[in-house]
Amino acid sequence: MNSPPFLGEPNDIAVTVHSIKSLPDGWSISPFIQEVACDHLTYFNHPEGLKALLTALTQESKSHILPNLMATQR
Repeated sequence: MNSPPFLGEPNDIAVTVHSIKSLPDGWSISPFIQEVACDHLTYFNHPEGLKALLTALTQESKSHILPNLMATQR
């Protein structure tokens, strides 16, 4: 009898989605989590993966990098 991969849990070929989103206790930074309609093997050449990377980089620059750069230039 064969069981479905990951016992039928949503997954990204290598790990469950639950595992991907889990962080260790004491993690101090809230992650930017965005589910994307591709797996991690095709993330860098799949249109949905590239769109998500652009969104993540844009969010990161707006929320962390630009305010920090502006604070150091004052």
